[in-house]
Amino acid sequence: MARSVVAPSVQPRVFPAGRALLLLAIGASQMAGRRFSIEGRRVQAVRFGRLALAIGYVDAAQFGPEELARNREQVAWLRTEARLHERAVERAAVLGPVLPARLLSVHPTLGALEAYAKEQYARWSRALTRLGTRREYAVHLFRGPHAPPGSESYLFRVSARATRGGRAAVPRVDSPVAEELSKLQRACSEGPSATRRVAADVRRGELFASALLLDQAQSASLKTTLQGLSTAGGALGLTYYLEGPRAPFSFF
Repeated sequence: MARSVVAPSVQPRVFPAGRALLLLAIGASQMAGRRFSIEGRRVQAVRFGRLALAIGYVDAAQFGPEELARNREQVAWLRTEARLHERAVERAAVLGPVLPARLLSVHPTLGALEAYAKEQYARWSRALTRLGTRREYAVHLFRGPHAPPGSESYLFRVSARATRGGRAAVPRVDSPVAEELSKLQRACSEGPSATRRVAADVRRGELFASALLLDQAQSASLKTTLQGLSTAGGALGLTYYLEGPRAPFSFF
């Protein structure tokens, strides 16, 4: 006889009045009970079966469906929310492996959050096991000197442009640069546990970008490889950057 599966429920809590629940990250149950604050926004992790949900509290009126739809059109507002979201996810990741929730995953009531979590529970459990302790890194290659690509939200700069599979468009470059680009592409495709192609921001002189899922040994190997590539590529006016480690924003 097949064993019945009892759907988990969110650990009972007293939630602030007039507040909606903003799901930020999903982690293992050991994260439950932890509390922290991100730029004044309270975040706490509540138990949900074998998992824990990191949730923030937001004004129910300002984050209602109509207001949220309007705010999504405001670039400055979205950038602020993306920054807060990323900071909260990375803070939660200090406690153990996490899955970043989608940006602005707002739930008006505890019941709504619980219903959503029950639908996703099996998927979340599998993803946490699959990703384990591996972390996300992003590799960038620019032609000429270039400031580090970290002035804007990672969600917009990298994850929003990341796609699974397919071949990236090959920029038109001269032969010596093409050879160095090919070396970098091989390094980003042969070592990592998983990769995501990232559309290069050609307006800023970017020739190549890729998001990589790496364990500790793989990240150390990639750093060594990039140091070697930077020596030859630097003589051709190429600039290499490696971002990370981060939570797996582009892989979930």
